Amino acid sequence: VPPASERLAAWKKALAPPEALNEGFVIPTQVNYVGKGGRLYAPGEKVPGSASVVARALRTGYLWDTVRVMGGAYGGFCRFSPLTGTFSYLSYRDPNLLGTLENYDGAGGFLGAHELSDAALEQAIIGAIGDLDGPLGPDQKGFEAMRRYLAKETAAQRQEWRGGVFGPTQEDFK
Repeated sequence: VPPASERLAAWKKALAPPEALNEGFVIPTQVNYVGKGGRLYAPGEKVPGSASVVARALRTGYLWDTVRVMGGAYGGFCRFSPLTGTFSYLSYRDPNLLGTLENYDGAGGFLGAHELSDAALEQAIIGAIGDLDGPLGPDQKGFEAMRRYLAKETAAQRQEWRGGVFGPTQEDFK
C-alpha cells in the first residue's frame, strides 16, 4: 500500500477540475438551451458579497433585455457560486444560439460601460438579499444545513457575506 501522502496526491489529482475546454453538447430535445460558465475566483480566494448583487443585476437587467426580450429566449439567467467561485449563464427555449453566446460574452463590457441607477442598484441589493434569505421548505432547510456543514460555513461567515451584499457601490460593477 502506498504511503498516505501518495494516496492523497493521487486522490487530489483524480478530483482536480479538467482543463478548460470549449465544447458543446448536442442532445435530443425539442428546445434549445444555451449555457456558458467559468471560474472567476480561485479556491480559497476571498469573494466579496457584492458579487451576488452584480449577478442579480445582470440577471434582471442585461440578460433579461438581451437574451429574453431581444433574443427571443423563453428565459435566461446567471448564477454565481461563492463556494466554488464559478459564474454561469443559461437560457432555455432559446432560438438564438450564437447571439446568446455573444450576449454572454458582452456582459463584462456592458458592466464596464454602464452605470446602474440608484434605483436599479437598490433593486439588485434587495433581490440578492431575497436570494439569501428567502423562505425554505423542510427539505430545502435540511439540504442547506448539510451544505453549510460540508462547506464548514459559519454563521459569522454568512453575516460577513450579508454585509458585503448590503454595501456594493458602482465600482463593484466595473
